[in-house]
Amino acid sequence: MENKNQRKGRSSKKKSGKQNPARDKGDPTAEPCTERATELEGDDDLPSRTPVHIPPSPGSSTHVTGPLQGSARVVKDHCADWHNYMQKWDTLNDKGFVVANKISNLILQSRETEEAEKATMKTTGLDGSSEGGGTMGGMPDGLEQLCNEFTEIHNGMVKLVAKMSNITEHFKGICNLEMQTSSSTENNTPLFKTWPVEYFYENSMELEDMYCKELKVKRTVVQDIAHQTNRDVLMTYMSTWQHQPYIEDKATTLLESMLHESGHR
Repeated sequence: MENKNQRKGRSSKKKSGKQNPARDKGDPTAEPCTERATELEGDDDLPSRTPVHIPPSPGSSTHVTGPLQGSARVVKDHCADWHNYMQKWDTLNDKGFVVANKISNLILQSRETEEAEKATMKTTGLDGSSEGGGTMGGMPDGLEQLCNEFTEIHNGMVKLVAKMSNITEHFKGICNLEMQTSSSTENNTPLFKTWPVEYFYENSMELEDMYCKELKVKRTVVQDIAHQTNRDVLMTYMSTWQHQPYIEDKATTLLESMLHESGHR
């Protein structure tokens, strides 16, 4: 027969094992199930989340990272050369216009002086065969020096166009090299941002064509301006020299696009 102390022990165990009615009924004030939460946190069977790698777009970063080497280095240097040569051309063009203006003014002044002397001789009855200075039938003083200066400016332009042509040839060689080293039949891999090397070659070729045509006009002006005495012809030569009809506004766009693509802008 059990004693009283044993019956009290069994009674206390039953009370301690009794479930919480508030938790069973979904009472929000009930204590959380810490055992289940601990079990989920330590569960190794849950799938792990793998990071997704998104490749950058072609225009978001340059194709070449770090110090430039090989074809990229040559192309970038030549883009800077184009910028420098075009600026030097503009400087020579401005100097040439100043000289052309001086030549035109000197010729027109000499013509006016000659006409005035003829009118004077006609009035006085002289036949103009008397010895004396003047500019009649001769070259105005200072014209030869101006013509030599004009020729030097033209020679400087010739040298610049030759250097521009060399750049185009280098771009062509790089295109051929890239095509040979490329695994695909058509090399469209950008050197910097989005352009393949063919685009640089095409822009350079178009710019060179403009300057070659303009150089022929310059040569005509240099060779013929000192032999003209008609005011309209002289003014036409000066205007043609200054405005450069064969160098289109597109030249600036072509240059800036190359500078931007190669990282100079």
